[in-house]
Amino acid sequence: MAIQNRTVEKPRSLLIFEESIKSDETKKAYFFALEKFRKFANVGNYNDLLKADEKSIQRLLEDFVISLKGKISPNTFNTQLSPVFLFYQVNDVNINKIRIKKMFPAKVKRSGYSAFHESYVLFLFSHY
Repeated sequence: MAIQNRTVEKPRSLLIFEESIKSDETKKAYFFALEKFRKFANVGNYNDLLKADEKSIQRLLEDFVISLKGKISPNTFNTQLSPVFLFYQVNDVNINKIRIKKMFPAKVKRSGYSAFHESYVLFLFSHY
């Protein structure tokens, strides 16, 4: 008696996306970010993300970036959008990534330190 496969088949768009990612940890992070985008887009499944025309998708991505401002660190914008860019890229949808990345806020220097001032460097060398 053969056992039937009861797993739900993944949409092709998602399967192609998954196959384009090599690392298991990256897959987890990318699926988490893509799911966040899917919920923002208010669509039922991942194939629905591909149904709109390219101009509408571009506008949706721009709205997503605007919605993230003030909610997440400026340093994580690339982490949130790279999975979305990849999803559209592997599914043959052209988007203007440069335009979207120009909308990203300036990164914040976490360490809080700036470069050493010239006078301080000279002081250090003179006392060495």
